[in-house]
Amino acid sequence: MKEFDYWKIPKFIPDCVCDTLVQSYGNWKQAIVHNNEVINSSGKLRESDVAWITDPFWKTSFFKIMSDINELSGLNFNIQRVENLQLTRYVAPAGHYDFHMDGNGYTVSKHHDGLTRRLSMSVLLNNRSEFEGGDFMFHIGSKPYTVDMDKGDIVVFPSYNLHKVSHLTKGTRYSLVVWAIGNPIV
Repeated sequence: MKEFDYWKIPKFIPDCVCDTLVQSYGNWKQAIVHNNEVINSSGKLRESDVAWITDPFWKTSFFKIMSDINELSGLNFNIQRVENLQLTRYVAPAGHYDFHMDGNGYTVSKHHDGLTRRLSMSVLLNNRSEFEGGDFMFHIGSKPYTVDMDKGDIVVFPSYNLHKVSHLTKGTRYSLVVWAIGNPIV
């Protein structure tokens, strides 16, 4: 397998689709972290709201995107489907999600029929001019780096890559998170 940190595709999701997702599925609930991840100095690893999209149309559409990138990137992970899609809302000044992994490729979740998160996608759903801070960042190698994103941009990456959304200082940031699941690494 070749070296691969992430793929970014600018303006891949049309503005009208971004707007539809936020406006149609925004039944927001406070996000909860379900494992024993390290908590930051403020006591919260994450401060955001989430809403879930279970519609088969959207799940199939985003699985197709992730499958194509999985193949084109040369990763060729064994991915079988996506989980329910997560809309995320970060509101200034507390909104953030510190460095974390979505999955390690080995650990099987009891919620996924013996499968594990292998590939992750983040889609920015609103214009960058609508908020300040809220940068999407990776920590791969010796130091963190920011991926510049605007409305409709997607970033696809192995679920074991450390990533975060930095604190918002102004406005509200909306994103869609998609996880492709497959057999664990053996």
